[in-house]
Amino acid sequence: MLVPSFRFLVSICYVTVGAQNRSFQKQWLNEFTWIVYSNIYNGAFCKWCVVFAPQTVSRSAKPPGSLISGPHCNYKKAKEHYNNHQNCHYHKLCAAMSDNFVQIDADECRDVRNALNSSRQKAVEENRNRLSHIIRNIEFCGRQEIPLKGHRDAGAFSLNETDCNDGVFKAALRLRVEAADKQTSDLFSKAPRNASYLSWRVQNQIISFMGDAIQKQILCRDGLLVRESERCHVLSC
Repeated sequence: MLVPSFRFLVSICYVTVGAQNRSFQKQWLNEFTWIVYSNIYNGAFCKWCVVFAPQTVSRSAKPPGSLISGPHCNYKKAKEHYNNHQNCHYHKLCAAMSDNFVQIDADECRDVRNALNSSRQKAVEENRNRLSHIIRNIEFCGRQEIPLKGHRDAGAFSLNETDCNDGVFKAALRLRVEAADKQTSDLFSKAPRNASYLSWRVQNQIISFMGDAIQKQILCRDGLLVRESERCHVLSC
């Protein structure tokens, strides 16, 4: 579908923030292709999410806010707000649905489920790649007999050095990500909070799985692999 060329002819509404007047910048239309400006509402909208966004956009059943159910008119730190929006899971889903709609209109695609499945498959691959780095990092700490925990290792993972000691696990992972390419860096910097796999619970689960795998390797090596029920019987004697 061809997008017609245009000139930015609408009148811009200025918003007063403190002692400054701020307005929508027309270059944002080129930088964020999903943004449209409404001269009627004097604000910006996400054209994909307005059409395809669900009734709630978070696990806490939060209703859609600015850019979706209403115009975004606060242009202080607008680019930061737009960057956060385009990294949201529901926005990516709406983008996939929008692309699929355009393809169907051009008779290039027959089923919207194909685009949704592609988006889901991409998320699965990103989660697996992120988890593989975390597993290798825990394996490294285990082989070197280094404790994972730090003085204050709670909170979100940051690619930048922290003021406090956030533990060997995060420090080693930070070095690993810094030495990798931008794609690997994006796996952690843009990871959803509910799929980062960096919590102590996930770390303990991975350590437990590693322990089971090591135990089975030892039993297989010594020719002592027995059925689980027989092993439990021997240990209970």
